[in-house]
Amino acid sequence: MKNSNYFNNTQNISDAVNKLALVFNAEIDDEYDAGCTIRTVEIVEKKSKSRLFNEKEIHLKPYSKTKESIVVANAISGQEVEIIAIEYKES
Repeated sequence: MKNSNYFNNTQNISDAVNKLALVFNAEIDDEYDAGCTIRTVEIVEKKSKSRLFNEKEIHLKPYSKTKESIVVANAISGQEVEIIAIEYKES
């Protein structure tokens, strides 16, 4: 099959960066089941004034331009969100 879309599970959040993903975090309140959303995943690093290492935030960007991004702050381990599935495009 060419140009097909699939959803694959991953344990590594970096696999989901800049891809459409089904994401779970207990604090998410979106139009889907409690704690779930479907959004594009971005990781943003910010310089910290009080810590040795940079601070990371996980930005969940909406597919629709009419919604705001969901930001998960203080992402230290990458386990703050669970990536249920990511979009995989076969070319």
